[in-house]
Amino acid sequence: TAYWRNSESLWTHTLACTSDNFIGHNNLGNTLFKMGKVDEAIAHYQQALQIKPDSAEAQNNLGNVLCQKGRVEEAIAHCQRALQIKPDYAEAHNNLGNALLKMGKVDEAIAHYQQALQIKPDSVEAHSNLGSALLQKGRVDEAIAHYQQALQIKPDSAEAHNNLGSTLLQKGKVDEAIAHYQNAVQIKPDFAEAHNNLGNALIQKGRGDEAIVHYQKALQINPDYTDAHINFGNALFKKGRVDEAIAQYQKALQTYPDSPEVLNNLAWLLATCPDAHIR
Repeated sequence: TAYWRNSESLWTHTLACTSDNFIGHNNLGNTLFKMGKVDEAIAHYQQALQIKPDSAEAQNNLGNVLCQKGRVEEAIAHCQRALQIKPDYAEAHNNLGNALLKMGKVDEAIAHYQQALQIKPDSVEAHSNLGSALLQKGRVDEAIAHYQQALQIKPDSAEAHNNLGSTLLQKGKVDEAIAHYQNAVQIKPDFAEAHNNLGNALIQKGRGDEAIVHYQKALQINPDYTDAHINFGNALFKKGRVDEAIAQYQKALQTYPDSPEVLNNLAWLLATCPDAHIR
């Protein structure tokens, strides 16, 4: 029964007992990817494709994982191969859109998200991703419409709530943005980006103490979150907590030593602070 403790041990055992098991390698890749073991997932997808090169699913899965590793050109090639094999593969259109977006090819990405939605109109991921791509083109109202559609399909999508919140914030609808960010962190309490964004929105409403709590939560989840360190530092400085603000800027510099924003903020703080011991 030890083999059945979890999906990883199940598929590992299956592969140990069989040879040329395409399904086993692909499914173990899926399991490892969900566990955050990305390099191991890549190896199993590659083994699956050695056995069955014309598997659209494995080509797409490998493309998706490579994109998240930053190996974008390789990702594009695998997603394109998946679509050559299976042209109506909505998930491959979506993943190809993600890779193209990372390459700055926004119009091409939009086209693939739209194709994904023609094939699968209820794809939450494609609606959300299309919203993000449209936002980059300044098509804010269209972006909002797609985020709203994503939430109609899946009201508990933390990512869609976060994205819609950020778009509404750009429109100056701060209270609505706060509501969506709050939904995002209620649904997904370990969503560092949503905590950071909620902090930013609360700052705009003059609710600095509440904002600080959310910046702290973001950093508990992701201690290397540079934007949260910067925003936390700014909030602390406004509260007169200069030493703590400097500490946050310095932590940000540990991650991005050449960040112009951090260096400028820290230099300005040191230059303007009336406390001699700080300067």
